[in-house]
Amino acid sequence: MATFSSVKKRANSKSTPILFFLLLIAIAAGVGNFAWTATGNLTTSLLAGGIGIVLLSGWWFFFLWQTNITWLCRLQTTLFTAGILPVDFPFVDKVSPWKVQSLIDAAAKAAGETVKESEKKIAANRHTLDKYLGSNASSHAVQGGASTELGGHLQPVFILFSDIRGFTSMTEKLTPQETMRVLNQMYSSMGSVIESAGGEINKFIGDAILAYFKMSTDNPSIQAEKIVRGALQMQERFLQVAKRNAELKAKNIQIGMGIGIVAGQAILGNLGSRNRMEFTLIGDSVNLASRLCGIAPENEVLVNEDLALMVSQKFHIESRMPVQLKGKAEKVTPFCVMGDLSHLSTAHSG
Repeated sequence: MATFSSVKKRANSKSTPILFFLLLIAIAAGVGNFAWTATGNLTTSLLAGGIGIVLLSGWWFFFLWQTNITWLCRLQTTLFTAGILPVDFPFVDKVSPWKVQSLIDAAAKAAGETVKESEKKIAANRHTLDKYLGSNASSHAVQGGASTELGGHLQPVFILFSDIRGFTSMTEKLTPQETMRVLNQMYSSMGSVIESAGGEINKFIGDAILAYFKMSTDNPSIQAEKIVRGALQMQERFLQVAKRNAELKAKNIQIGMGIGIVAGQAILGNLGSRNRMEFTLIGDSVNLASRLCGIAPENEVLVNEDLALMVSQKFHIESRMPVQLKGKAEKVTPFCVMGDLSHLSTAHSG
C-alpha cells in the first residue's frame, strides 16, 4: 500500500518522457522508410510501418495509463491536503490500467462522503449554537466569522423582560436540582410562546428572561398586538406550569411573574472584549423594559406609552401613577395590559 508521501512524490513528477515518445515516432517512420528503401517491397514496408504503429499504440496506451496514475495521485494529494479524505484512506501510486478509473471514482466518492459528514457536523454545531445563542446571534457570529467586531447598530425593537416573583423564597425551600427543573419547565413553556410571536430569547438571567423582537417597518402595530398577546399567554403558561409542578405543590410554594415590554430602539451587537464577546442589546429601551418588569405586580404586564398607543384598539390598557424609576431623570407612566378587548367584551355581554 502506498503512503501519502509516495503519492505526493508521484503527483509532482513528470510522468511523460517526451523525448522517448518523439524517438519512438522517429523509429517507426524510420523503420517503414528503411524497409521500403531496402526491399522496394510494399508489403514489407507496410508490415514494418504496422510494427511502428503497434509500437506507437503501445506507447500511447502506456502514456495514458501513466498519466492517469499521475492524475490519480494528484487527486489524492489535493483532496487529502484539503482535509476531505478520511485519515485512513488507502493511498495508491501504482495500479493496473483497468483499475485506474475505479480508484479515481473511489477517491471522489470518499471525498464526497467526508464532505457530507462535515456538513452534518456543521449543521449539528449550528443547531447547538442556536440553542446557546439564539438563531440571530449565531447567524451574526457565523457570518461575521473571524472579522467579527465589537459594537453594533441601532435597531427599532420591542424589548421584553420577565421575572419570577418569590424566586428567592423558592430557592430556599427547594434543592438546586429542583430549582433547575422548575426553571427549565418555565422557560421551555414560555420560550415557545416567544418564538411563536416572532421573538428571540437573548439570555436567561437567573429567574429572568430578556427577549427581543425586531420591529417591522411595514406595520409595527400588528406586530405589537402579537407580542402583547404572547405576553398574556406567557402569564397563562406560567400559572399552568406553576400549578402542575410537583416540587412546588409538595412544598406549597407560591410564585408569580411580572412582565415589562417596551417599544423603542436599542443597539444590537457584540459586547465584551476581543477574546470574549456576546451578542446582546444595549440602550435606554432595554433599561426601561427591565425597570417596568421590576415594578410589575405579580401576573401583570406593564408596557411603555409608545407600545400602549400601538395596541390600544385591541387591548384594555390602564395607565398607572407616574413612578420614579432607577436611572431615569423624570417620572415614567407605566401602562398595564388588562386583557384582550374582544375577550373582555364577550365576558361582559355574557
